[in-house]
Amino acid sequence: MNSSAVNTITTQKKSTKEVVTSIIGYGLHEGYSIAMWRLPNQSKITLILSTQKKSVSELSIEDSNPGFVFAPFDPSQSKFFLEAAHQFEVVNEEVNELTPGQIKALAAQGGHARPLRFHKGTNQNTSSPQDFLELVKLSINAVEAGAFEKVVPSLKRTINVNSEFDLLNAFDELHERYPLAMVSLLSDSGIGTWLGASPELLVSTDRNGVFKTVALAGTQFYTGD
Repeated sequence: MNSSAVNTITTQKKSTKEVVTSIIGYGLHEGYSIAMWRLPNQSKITLILSTQKKSVSELSIEDSNPGFVFAPFDPSQSKFFLEAAHQFEVVNEEVNELTPGQIKALAAQGGHARPLRFHKGTNQNTSSPQDFLELVKLSINAVEAGAFEKVVPSLKRTINVNSEFDLLNAFDELHERYPLAMVSLLSDSGIGTWLGASPELLVSTDRNGVFKTVALAGTQFYTGD
């Protein structure tokens, strides 16, 4: 009696981290800008790939398309809006693709997971302790003169990281350790790569669609003039 053998191939489902890594790797390889964030008190993570970086002076949140805004503290400098060409959400360990394009499938086939080559920014000068002390003195004098009610000086430092530093692991750690912060990762060829966790809420919306805003440190009092 002849018998035939049946070969069974078992495929293992990729983890959420592997799927996100492959999408980001694909985006970086194809020249996209990347933005990923998690809002305060939420577990959902949003990831976008962008091909359009627009320099804007003002931006209407209600009228804008999905995307990510990068705005410097200096109001004289341009704000940048990264409009989403492809958008994903990570909810309950599932990566959902919200826009057409089958990028998730293409990324899984392309082998772009490692190493991730994030965009590099221009080198920034490091503040010396003396520079910082001078800034503090100027700030105190400005407050005493009535120019400001509050000033928050900052000290800029440059830290070298080794080749094993993993930005996505760092994002995940911030996500776990700071549930009340907005955690974000941005990578763009012109802006560079930024990772942060801000405790300050800029805009929120309730179930009725009402927007609320909170003034951040460094903003000026609105007089209505």
